Amino acid sequence: MKHASDAILRTEQADYLDALNAISMRALGTMAGADAERGRDPLLAKMEARAAERRYPISDPEVVCLLAIIARMARPERIVEVGTNIGYAAIVLARAAGEGARVVTIEYRSELVDEARGFIEAAGLSGRVEVRHGMAIPELEKMDYLVDGVIGATS
Repeated sequence: MKHASDAILRTEQADYLDALNAISMRALGTMAGADAERGRDPLLAKMEARAAERRYPISDPEVVCLLAIIARMARPERIVEVGTNIGYAAIVLARAAGEGARVVTIEYRSELVDEARGFIEAAGLSGRVEVRHGMAIPELEKMDYLVDGVIGATS
């Protein structure tokens, strides 16, 4: 649990939520193919540490756990993400959605595009996750609009 001077939870509430988070992290690790005993995917843990070190705003592990559950249930063919950062959520989404899913993610900052591509390659997902470099609206305009619940890329 994140500890802050403005915390609104009592210690026992925070401890309870930490325990629930540990369960969700084990589930996320299992979905990502990590050792169930350790419950953490080494690449995701490395990315979390990198984001903390550089103060990059990535999704909290419990948030991507929820995204992974939704992606696993929905089994979409395509996922579009705006704001790649270092590729953390894109990796989780691609893994959870399954082999047939493709993720297109958009990032404006070139240094983050390069870093995300490196992590995505390390995850073995370069063939299923496309990192587009550019502003969100122009990149989205290059894609077909939402039709019958599916977003398709035109380029």
